[in-house]
Amino acid sequence: MNNMEIIEDTSFIVSNEGDVLVIHHEEAGEIARLEGDFSAEDVEEVVEDYD
Repeated sequence: MNNMEIIEDTSFIVSNEGDVLVIHHEEAGEIARLEGDFSAEDVEEVVEDYD
């Protein structure tokens, strides 16, 4: 995986695979893939919806 980042104080990890942002949960694994034009708010929404 490229450019992996842990979201502080959560169980989520975000990684960049080319043009795709992949969101992982520590226990569940991959939970979302965001392609194209996405923002920090989109990532927040995925994390909040999963949590």
